[in-house]
Amino acid sequence: MNTIRKSLLIGCSVLGLGLAGISAQAISADDGAAAHTQRGHGMFGAHRQAHMAKHLAKVHDLLKLNATQESGWASFAAAMSVNDAPTKPDRAQIRADMEKLSAPERLEKMIGFMQQGEERLSTRLAAMKTFYATLTPEQQKIFNDNIGPRHHGHWGRHSQ
Repeated sequence: MNTIRKSLLIGCSVLGLGLAGISAQAISADDGAAAHTQRGHGMFGAHRQAHMAKHLAKVHDLLKLNATQESGWASFAAAMSVNDAPTKPDRAQIRADMEKLSAPERLEKMIGFMQQGEERLSTRLAAMKTFYATLTPEQQKIFNDNIGPRHHGHWGRHSQ
């Protein structure tokens, strides 16, 4: 019985802290939305795109592709393009639109956003599998070591 009370207390505490964080974020988001736009959110996308192109060029050179593999590489690189992500609409407008919806409608909208993201990832996966099948075992090892989540950011540094 004591364990149930502790679990319930911990769960309520976590829920309360989460709700407090969300409401604090909503209050400060209105103030910070203009500042976020002024900091150049679009520049981050351009920087990310340039970084991705540079990284793909490096991987391309490491793979030492033959002539028959080049067309597969072109399809793969096009699918991995950062440009396929939809442009981000104004956060204030999204927030205003979401406030007009009921809780179930908001959740349906969020699921719709997630499904769009899943579709983009599925397209990338299909292109990756097609290209990966054309690689030799040595090239696959190089590809595995240089493409994917464990390569980017902190994951790559901690997993090696």
